[in-house]
Amino acid sequence: MKKHKFLIMVIVVAMLVVSIAGCETTATDDTQDDQQATKDAEELKGEITLWGGAHLTNVSEIVLEKFLEENPGVSITYEKYPFSEYPTKMRLQLSTGEADPNVMIIHDFLTDQFIKAGWLEDISSYLPKDDLLPTNYNVTRGDKIYGTTMQLAYLAFYFRVDIFEELNIKVPTNSTEYIAASETLAENGYFIDAYSVNDDAVYKYMQFLGMAGGSIFDSNGEVVLDSGDKAVNALKMIEEINNTGTFSLDSAYEAYWTAINAGKIVALFAPTHSAAYFETKLDPNGDGGYGSWRMVDPPKFFEDGLENYLADAQYYVMNSKAPNKDLAWKVIEYLSCSVEGGLEFTQINREGTMAKIVNGYKPSLEQIAEDSPQWEEFGGQKILSDIANIFLTAKDVATADISYADSRTSEAKQILNDELIRFFAGEQSAEDTIAKATELIKALE
Repeated sequence: MKKHKFLIMVIVVAMLVVSIAGCETTATDDTQDDQQATKDAEELKGEITLWGGAHLTNVSEIVLEKFLEENPGVSITYEKYPFSEYPTKMRLQLSTGEADPNVMIIHDFLTDQFIKAGWLEDISSYLPKDDLLPTNYNVTRGDKIYGTTMQLAYLAFYFRVDIFEELNIKVPTNSTEYIAASETLAENGYFIDAYSVNDDAVYKYMQFLGMAGGSIFDSNGEVVLDSGDKAVNALKMIEEINNTGTFSLDSAYEAYWTAINAGKIVALFAPTHSAAYFETKLDPNGDGGYGSWRMVDPPKFFEDGLENYLADAQYYVMNSKAPNKDLAWKVIEYLSCSVEGGLEFTQINREGTMAKIVNGYKPSLEQIAEDSPQWEEFGGQKILSDIANIFLTAKDVATADISYADSRTSEAKQILNDELIRFFAGEQSAEDTIAKATELIKALE
């Protein structure tokens, strides 16, 4: 009997062991199934259309190559248009209620019209707001944010190190030092920057207006050009420098770079993203000082002005009719809110396409600021690191009034340009120039 009971116990224990083992196997299988299901759910699948100006769209396509390798279930179709054409193409397409394009690259002057028309999706719930520079004000309305920055531009001062050292010129930090440097350069046959009062007079003037802390519009879209004396002071400052004869007249694009390569223009103001032009426009076999340039913060021209300011911005935005908004966001996120995408933008150098773009995503900016490649054109300076540091430390990074733009901006600048030409022709005072330009710009409303 005892023997019989013992056999029963052995059988029961054996059955329990098998049962437990079976449960363990089942549990393991279930876990694996769950993991696979989670993985399948995380895999991105679908089609996205992306439109924009030819250059910036081409750059984005290059950056997204790695994204598509990592997400083989995603396909992206691109439409690329010349800068002068893409706003019209987008307006016509979006006005019909089309879902294409799902994602767009637009400049700051388009954002207000696109938002008011209801063409853009509020992406504020997607954005990692704490990790972004506060530079999205052109795409922000109340608590809604309709885009995130693709490219930002602050102002920088570029100069020929060899010429400045040869002539013992101090790198200017204020207007007095800038004028002194320009006069010394002129005495030795060089120009500091270029300005044509009969051509695109408004372009350089806008840089001085920004440094003065002035603007055409405020962040609410109100015309404030004539508010205070900033616009007048900026005009008088550029007139004072122009009267010294230290500006080159070679301000047209091709003539400008010809003058730089000829060693005529040896210092200039330009946006931070213009550093990339030195890779493509400088002639390594010419007399223009290839490898002898340097980029620094701009001098502070006005006592109550700004140390730097956001000159312009381009944004990634989402069509409010996009059928797969989560996927559209994943594309935007990789481009503008990921370290991986941020670093990819700084390394583009292919035949026909070259760009060194730095956006507003702080984690990637911090990594770029820590280290980046040396640039031969700038004597080994780590340009991208310095640009990233400008972005991270600019005290006036959130000065929305300076860089506000809307659908009136292009026409407003043309009005201002026409009045500047009259000013330099001696037809009106600085005060009358700003007053008349303001009146005409207000009439655009």
